[in-house]
Amino acid sequence: MQFTHKEFIYGRKIDLDLCDGLIEYFEEFPMGRHVIPYEGRGDFICLKRPGHTANGDEGDKQEDGKTSTDLGVPYVVKDSRVAKFNKALNEVLDDYCEKFPNCEKCQQPWGNAAFEQFNIQKYKPKEGFTKWHTERASLHPNVISRHLVWMTYLNDVKDGGGTEWYHQDFQVQAQKGLTVIWPSDWTHVHRGIVSPTETKYIATGWFCYLPSEEEWTTPDRLQGRRGYFYSRDLFIPFE
Repeated sequence: MQFTHKEFIYGRKIDLDLCDGLIEYFEEFPMGRHVIPYEGRGDFICLKRPGHTANGDEGDKQEDGKTSTDLGVPYVVKDSRVAKFNKALNEVLDDYCEKFPNCEKCQQPWGNAAFEQFNIQKYKPKEGFTKWHTERASLHPNVISRHLVWMTYLNDVKDGGGTEWYHQDFQVQAQKGLTVIWPSDWTHVHRGIVSPTETKYIATGWFCYLPSEEEWTTPDRLQGRRGYFYSRDLFIPFE
């Protein structure tokens, strides 16, 4: 897979066992609402449900252009499969920052979003996110802080199943372990490519700007209608 600087899209493969671990994690959860306590400081509310988006003024909503099953996963969940994946993800991010150093320079501090969760998504045959979309398209608090997008294909899909970017006229195939990072804004409008015959699993999320408001950086304070932590000390460090 060749990625050029003009696209600002970069990817490489991570260990394939990490992908198996996330699929296993996804399948362990039944549909519905799940409460995950975090070290006595409050609860993360996670949902496994039909695919939703959070880009509109209405907040989370089910889209006509997206058919999937999604599971929200807190970055700080106490599960070795998630922790190992996070480490590998940050190594790909290091590579991205080396290729595009200005994504770090002249920027407000940013990191993995402890208040965002990442998603594991399952697309059955003929399902997909077929609507052209971008990851930061409104002032809604769930999306405004997004800086970079990442996505990992958790299994191989040979009959369709990849992703395409509109302005770059660029496609990638769904290859197990391939982790791709790109900017969150309108320049990188994209959509999924449906597989008519195969199931696709991905993990996807965002690297977000840290909140600057003082009340959002108090370690023990809970913010947001979904109970996410807006706290600097909960952002995953890059090591």
